[in-house]
Amino acid sequence: PSRDADADMKYMGEIAAIYVAPGHWHNGIGTKLCEEAVNAARKDGYAKLNLWVLTSNAPAQKFYKRLGFVKDGAEKTMDFGGKSLQEARYRLSLSRAGSAHV
Repeated sequence: PSRDADADMKYMGEIAAIYVAPGHWHNGIGTKLCEEAVNAARKDGYAKLNLWVLTSNAPAQKFYKRLGFVKDGAEKTMDFGGKSLQEARYRLSLSRAGSAHV
């Protein structure tokens, strides 16, 4: 379930983290991991799936957009080793046409 305070946890799942080593990018690994997460969320009865992406990580934002995730306007600041990092939330409707390839 989503950890976000504004999420209906009964209907909102979350991808907490997916990382692929740069040397393995563009081999379909990240897409396959997302496909598995989407399939698991659907199986568990979630209607939507969310994830957070660093606003400075343009390649990840592009990747998730390509899979059908949409930036929903929510942002937050996370502390990482004394550094403040901005994150943006993306969501995917699991019943939406066009998202079947994820």
